Parts: sequence; structure tokens; C-alpha cells
Amino acid sequence: MDVIIPKKTIKLYSNSKPWVTPELKVLLNQKERLFKSGGSKEDTKAVQNRIKKKIIECKAAYKDKVQSFFNHDSKRAWQGLQIITGYKPKKYTMNVDNDSVFANDLKGFIADLTLMITRHYKMKQLTRSERYHSETSGSA
Repeated sequence: MDVIIPKKTIKLYSNSKPWVTPELKVLLNQKERLFKSGGSKEDTKAVQNRIKKKIIECKAAYKDKVQSFFNHDSKRAWQGLQIITGYKPKKYTMNVDNDSVFANDLKGFIADLTLMITRHYKMKQLTRSERYHSETSGSA
């Protein structure tokens, strides 16, 4: 088969967007060859117009593919949306010198926070007269 039709390898790089198809790569390479060879302005413009149309077509096909995931595979759908929008999750790291000290500090913070929230909602539930009475008697 290689004798009749020459075999050609098209490289797709990992940094290529998911909607970049082999057909689009052929057009992009054609534009690059025209530019390097000093092709005419009209030829370059014609290839650029075909590239624009092909990009729109490829993005629409990829959008349809991602939409179909919402019916069957929501994880892949959200991954597709992240790729389309260029979203990259932030990676947060925290270095802790002493795990037990950090754990105790965190436990204390959560206990204090829980106590504050509980007091806040108890105070909200009290009527005005009850609140006045509790504030003057010093109990809370």
C-alpha cells in the first residue's frame, strides 16, 4: 500500500488542544510551508481562511462530544469543560513542622469556632427581654 499511496506521519503533541484534528494539522503545516517558501499573499490568505473555518468546525465537533458526555459520563464532561476554558486547578500545599502540635491547634480552633457559632445562634433565638436578662446577669 505504501508504494501506491505514500505514508505520512502527522504528529499531534500533548500541548495540542483536544479539538485539533489531523486535518487541521495538515492545514497548519501547509500554511507554515507557504510562509517558509515565500508563497503568494493570496495563497497564504486562502489557507488562513480554510484554517479559520476548520477551527470553527473542529471546536463545534468537540463541543458536541463534550455535551454528549453530560448524558453518560459527567466526570469526562467536566474535564472537557476545564480543557476548553483553560482551567487549571490551583495546588495548595502546607508544610507542617510538628503534626501533633498542628493537630491540637486545629482541634482547638474548631472547638472555639463551634462554641462561637453555638452562642451566636442561641443569642439569636432569645427574645429581647431574655437577651437583656442574660447580659445583665452575666450568664451566656
